Amino acid sequence: MELCGNLLAVPIVNPMAFNSGLRWDPYDNIDMNRIFPGNPDGTMTERIAHSFFDTFVREADYIIDFHSAEFPDELIPHIRVRVDKPSRKYLDLVASTGINAVWKGPQIKGMLQTESFRIGVPCTTIEIGA
Repeated sequence: MELCGNLLAVPIVNPMAFNSGLRWDPYDNIDMNRIFPGNPDGTMTERIAHSFFDTFVREADYIIDFHSAEFPDELIPHIRVRVDKPSRKYLDLVASTGINAVWKGPQIKGMLQTESFRIGVPCTTIEIGA
């Protein structure tokens, strides 16, 4: 399967958490991947999530969300699927990654993949490395 279009990369959505080596923002102790689509009047993390969701997610045709393992874990590259009834467009996105290891988990409210799918934007999460 071949996908085509423009590529827009956002290397780090939550720089405060990234710079601290944590999955949550050290200023408000919120895991951004549990509060999408965010809140424009909320904490710093909620406002960043809201801005990212409105600016990028709502305009996307597809989303590939890269995550890394938390120290000291190391992971083989795999896809995390949190979609109960995947569309053809979603399955094409997953197939286009070329990654054969797939982990199926429950849809969790507030996760980027779950909330993107809710508005009709296929999003897959790829877990890589450490």
